[in-house]
Amino acid sequence: MFSRISGTTAISGAVDTSLTLVERKRGSGEATLYCIGRDIEYRELELARNDDNVWELVSDSRTLPKGGRLVLLLSELLRDRAKFIGTPTELTALIDPAGLNKISLRKISREVSENLGALREAGIEASVRRSNGMRLIELRRVDSVDDCGGGSSVPIDPGAPGTEAGL
Repeated sequence: MFSRISGTTAISGAVDTSLTLVERKRGSGEATLYCIGRDIEYRELELARNDDNVWELVSDSRTLPKGGRLVLLLSELLRDRAKFIGTPTELTALIDPAGLNKISLRKISREVSENLGALREAGIEASVRRSNGMRLIELRRVDSVDDCGGGSSVPIDPGAPGTEAGL
């Protein structure tokens, strides 16, 4: 069954299942299909209309890394730089300048704080703090060395002769 509510198309399944298609902007050809319900796993499917006016899958939240799109966007940001320190407004302007990923200024700090573990797994150390009345987000690639005494690290083979395990 399809129903149209405030410009949104919803498809109903089981009693508590809802598949809701939300277009980014009317006629844009880009949308997100939210799949919610007891009998299905929660998923967000990014869709785009092809030349035949048929929706095609662009990305699936189930295949995104832990932390989802935020981890991908922040990883891309830190690909060419070792760290970022700035306000939520500055960060949002860098990772989502056109607003296509719907990164909200009000939510970016909370999303970073909620995904610290996923960001760490992706090689990003993050913190959200207040300084002089402003909220600051600090991101740093884990592989970067910021201290003066930092040198190259030498991996240790635990099975090599001379180590406790190798004796």
